[in-house]
Amino acid sequence: MPTKFQAYGELNRKWKSACKVLLGGEVGELDDFSAWLKEFKKESHSSKSSLSGKETVYGDLPYAKNSKWVSFEEIAFDKKYPQLDINQIKDFDSLLQAVSERVCYAGNIILGNSDFVDKSTYVIDSYYVYNSEQVFESKYVAYTTHCVYSDCLFGCQCTSCNFGIRANNYMCNRNFEVSKIDCSGDIYFSHGLSGCADCMFSFNLKNRRNCIGNLTLPREKYLSIKAKLLEDMRGELERKKRLPSLEQIASAAKPDYSEVRRTCASKPIARQEKQDTSHIETAFLETGKIVLGQSLGKMAKYDDWLFRSAARFEQGKSCASGENVPISTGYALFAFFPRDRLLTLPEADAAGEALKLPEADAERLGIGNASQLISKIAYFCPVWQVGNNSNNIDCPTSMDSANCCKCEINIKSKSCSHCFWPRNSEHLFGCYATGLSSSFCLKCYYSKNLSRCLEVDSGRNCADCYFCHNCENCQDCILCFNVKNRRYAIGNAEFPREEYLRMKQMLLGEIGQSLEKTGGFPQSVFALLEGRKNKK
Repeated sequence: MPTKFQAYGELNRKWKSACKVLLGGEVGELDDFSAWLKEFKKESHSSKSSLSGKETVYGDLPYAKNSKWVSFEEIAFDKKYPQLDINQIKDFDSLLQAVSERVCYAGNIILGNSDFVDKSTYVIDSYYVYNSEQVFESKYVAYTTHCVYSDCLFGCQCTSCNFGIRANNYMCNRNFEVSKIDCSGDIYFSHGLSGCADCMFSFNLKNRRNCIGNLTLPREKYLSIKAKLLEDMRGELERKKRLPSLEQIASAAKPDYSEVRRTCASKPIARQEKQDTSHIETAFLETGKIVLGQSLGKMAKYDDWLFRSAARFEQGKSCASGENVPISTGYALFAFFPRDRLLTLPEADAAGEALKLPEADAERLGIGNASQLISKIAYFCPVWQVGNNSNNIDCPTSMDSANCCKCEINIKSKSCSHCFWPRNSEHLFGCYATGLSSSFCLKCYYSKNLSRCLEVDSGRNCADCYFCHNCENCQDCILCFNVKNRRYAIGNAEFPREEYLRMKQMLLGEIGQSLEKTGGFPQSVFALLEGRKNKK
């Protein structure tokens, strides 16, 4: 395994480069800013390896408290396991009992073509990753969660982005302390910008450039103010090792709603797209048949089961109209948006067009007085729609997706429901961060390229697997932990195809009966040995 020096040393060099690009100069060593960079990061947990006592890092998923852990690099993937006496196995409980000694969860998981990773987990096909989790196909990433196809990020949640510090972006370059920014570059202390360039302390704009506080300025004027602001930011960051967040700045001043309410009251009435659940219900029936061998019926019956370890939302209220605004409390900075400064998406578009700073305020803007000066334009919208979307129902954040329901961060996906972060995927239900090129899965987590799976956690390139953890290149497996390149395996041991299929039929029959009777199944891959009492 690479040492911390190898991972940290290169990332520290990249951090200094990012500061030069974004702030015009270096501000110090990377780890000096750790508390600030991880302020909004999804929290990781740690436990001692049962083999060595080494600290193992794992993600924020509901693993049982008394679970047995091992560090990824300690796993002997080529270990041979004796076959179970399957003639003694009559149901799922007896199968669990038979494999109980093999149930061990892995921390510090690094899958695929990855290297130079430290204090991180759920890293797939990535290089130079430090104090991060859920990093897929990226490089030079530190203190970051939910990152894919990106380069040189620090304290971020990003997709397809380069050079970001404390940024929540989609397809962006060179952004600093921003949230909900897409297809934009060179943005600072801003929220809700799309197709913009060279903007600072701006909110809810589209296709604008050279803006300070939503005010468009001549290029030379903008660059002059930007240079002064960057010097202010760089000096305070170097002294204090942190800057206030955009949300903290916005929350520091009491809002005066008169202008935003007047603006939003005159906004055009948005045309409501007709919503059709039939496509999603059909996809759910198809997925049940493929994964479980039976149709499950209407999704509503399985709401609690599908949502058990997936995305959930809370309802906020628009400060302009009182309309409901859905907020994802588990993604990026959305949970930190000031509740007294929320707007619906049409209201945010109207406010961005109408509200702006006077030029005199833009000229004297700085970190110290920003909260007072931007108070009348600083409004947040947790609904994010990018690209071509159609028939996405109760999906506040969608990018180029169709026929999804009750999902958060569905990107280039279709026919998914009750999911968090499906990406380039279809027919996923109840999944969490399993969206990289996956299809026909129920309740799978932190994985890439899965097909026809149920309750798989931390998998890569797997198909037809059930209740498996940390498996790679596996097909037709049940209750397998920390193995690679297995087929027709139960409890890590391979069986003749006919014997495997007999056990699979028994397992799926029991799961199907439970789902039909109660709308759920008591076991999850995170707590297999906890027993089934009071579980749904």
